[in-house]
Amino acid sequence: MTAKFPVTKYTISESDVLKPERALRTDPFFPISIVKRTNGRLEDIFGEYNDYELGITFECPQGYYMEILGTDNLLNAGYEMTHTKIVRNESEGITKKDTIVKLKKFKDLENLPLPFHGGLFGVLRSKNYSLLHSTSNKINAPENIPKNTNVPTFLNNPNNYNNNNNQKSSYFY
Repeated sequence: MTAKFPVTKYTISESDVLKPERALRTDPFFPISIVKRTNGRLEDIFGEYNDYELGITFECPQGYYMEILGTDNLLNAGYEMTHTKIVRNESEGITKKDTIVKLKKFKDLENLPLPFHGGLFGVLRSKNYSLLHSTSNKINAPENIPKNTNVPTFLNNPNNYNNNNNQKSSYFY
């Protein structure tokens, strides 16, 4: 079984950003970069959530929502990322403000070196919409993920995803 992919448009606004590419066609996520602190901060406050910019803007196809997750590299650096879920309403796209993530410094280590390549981004399909057409600067994102891929168990469970209408979303259709 192979994955079917909707298309996501992206715009890179910073030079240090990784181009979002998957290692394998069936990978559900691809790497993203954390490029700068917001508000001109030079260091992070221990024990508090600090805002960081990703330097990239994504526009998710109608009927899909996006998730940004942290990696083990981020945890090893002493930071945790909040679970970021971006939902696109019918009449609006994703704007630059949606590319800001919150990181909490939980270990008293050095500040996060920037750019830091330690995030994962994925597009998940909502059950209530159909697949849309492709755009320029596209990323292939999973509609269906084979059960034998190395995706964390919580991502495979359709009960873990609820949109604003309390309707379940899932990788599997």
